[in-house]
Amino acid sequence: KRCETTMNLRPPKAIVSMLEGIANQVILVPSSGKWKSWNPGGVNQDKLLDELTIAAAKAASSGASVVLASSSFGCRVAAQLWADRSQDIPDNVKRKLICFGYPLFRPKPGQDRSAALKSIPNNVKVLLVSGDRDDFLNRDYQSYPKGTKALTLLAKECKASIETEATNGRHNPLDGAKKAEKTNVCRRVTSFVHG
Repeated sequence: KRCETTMNLRPPKAIVSMLEGIANQVILVPSSGKWKSWNPGGVNQDKLLDELTIAAAKAASSGASVVLASSSFGCRVAAQLWADRSQDIPDNVKRKLICFGYPLFRPKPGQDRSAALKSIPNNVKVLLVSGDRDDFLNRDYQSYPKGTKALTLLAKECKASIETEATNGRHNPLDGAKKAEKTNVCRRVTSFVHG
C-alpha cells in the first residue's frame, strides 16, 4: 500500500499517515505550488486538470484500486476534476473523493466556493472532513451557518452523495483534534473508502 502525491507536493503529514494504510493507492491532489495559480474557467485550469487526469490514469494502469483525496485548496481542484472530467477518469479509480478542510469561504467577502461541489455528478461520493474551528467555514459575511454546519447544509444542495465528518480541529481538521476524534476520522475514512 502506498500514498502518492502528484508533482511531489505534500499535504499535512497526519493526513498522509492516515491514508497510507487505507487504500492500495491514493492520489493526493496538491494544495500548493503551481496549483495556486488556479484560474477557474481559464486556460490554466484545463492544463492543471489535464495533469491530474493523467496522474490518475497512470496510477490506475497498475491495476490498483485508486482513491482521490485532497486537503485545503486541493479540495477545490479535486472537486473540479470530478465535476468536469469524471468521464475521463479510469474505471478502477473509485468514484469517491475525500476532502480534508474544504475552503468554502474566501478570506474576503465574495461568492462561496460551492460551485464545483454542486457540479460533481451523482455517481461520485464525497467525504468532507472538516474542523469546526476552520477559518474557511467561519467568516462574518457567509450566508451559510458557521462551522461544519455550513457543509452539512451545502451537502443537501448537491447532486453527489456528500457525507461530512467534523472534528474540533482547524483548517487541517486533524490539527487541534482530540485523539478520539482522530481515531473516529480514520475509521470513517476507512469505511468510506471500502464501503
